[in-house]
Amino acid sequence: MAKPEWGSKRICPSCGTRYYDLLREPVICPKCATPFDAEAFLRSRRTRPAPPVEKE
Repeated sequence: MAKPEWGSKRICPSCGTRYYDLLREPVICPKCATPFDAEAFLRSRRTRPAPPVEKE
């Protein structure tokens, strides 16, 4: 069990390093210094397909 003061465990989208954010804001990877953007991580990569058009 991780200590609460370590914060959340993160995975860098750039280099793949696993690290704790230490409750800091902004969250920056300690290995490659890439900022962690949770909004970009949670956004869907594909859009929903358009509903099929019925031909009459």
